[in-house]
Amino acid sequence: MIQIRQLLLYGLTACLVCAAMGQLFAKDDEFKALIKEDDQAPEEVNDINQARLIQQNQINEQQFERWVFQNVQSAREGRKRLVSTMELQIEAVDELCGLSDLQRQKLDLAARGDIARFFDEFEIVREKFRSFKKENDDPNQFNQVWNRLWQDIGPLQRKLNAGLFSSDSLFRKVIRHTLNAEQLSKYEEDQLQRRQFQYHARLELLVDEMERGMPLTAEQRTKFLKILKDQTEPPLIFGQNDFRVMMLGAAKIPSETLKPIFDDVQWKALTAQFMVARQQERWLRQQKVIN
Repeated sequence: MIQIRQLLLYGLTACLVCAAMGQLFAKDDEFKALIKEDDQAPEEVNDINQARLIQQNQINEQQFERWVFQNVQSAREGRKRLVSTMELQIEAVDELCGLSDLQRQKLDLAARGDIARFFDEFEIVREKFRSFKKENDDPNQFNQVWNRLWQDIGPLQRKLNAGLFSSDSLFRKVIRHTLNAEQLSKYEEDQLQRRQFQYHARLELLVDEMERGMPLTAEQRTKFLKILKDQTEPPLIFGQNDFRVMMLGAAKIPSETLKPIFDDVQWKALTAQFMVARQQERWLRQQKVIN
């Protein structure tokens, strides 16, 4: 009888944790407001209902722009927001490093180049959208064409949510070649501290979500968070895959380090989630959010 109860308890806990983690990954839109990024896989954003609306000519270009820019009414408004972000970024660097007029001009030019490059890509996708509306009458080809269109929209969304002025941008490259040694040292230290703070905040949210299905004691939570902060690395680019990256990082921590923190029921549920996280490693690497 006791064994049956234990098995039922294992199953119930595992289901609760799986449900909580499912909600965790499904609630990326809420998390996006905090971390500024949408990095869904094409298979997750492939909304056939929206595609059918296009096929029926019920989606116009303004609605297409909203899909790309997310929560922004139009591409024009999207451009304004990017310019405002650019100005804030340059002001932040100036306040930290004390830029010369020439340095500010170089950073301004580089950031505008990033914006222009993005809109060049956006216009290419917009033309594909226009062609898609005209040439999707064949139902046998419809889903295939729609998937190809989403493969173009998804990267644009991810670039916006990761930030146009992130590590591989012209803006960052010019910073590295424009600031002097003292300025660059200050800037890199500031960026490191910001990333660490952001990552630790995300780890706190991860554990919060996990506790919805697997309550922890205060001691368990403190120990678990300390190990996560000490032994996992942030994603290369913060985005909507952050939870997946953090779970993968946790899954790679040696079991002899983590297992003593949890009871048998909790550990059984966690190992099931770690197995799922490991299966996503290849995809995360393809998304260039981990090395």
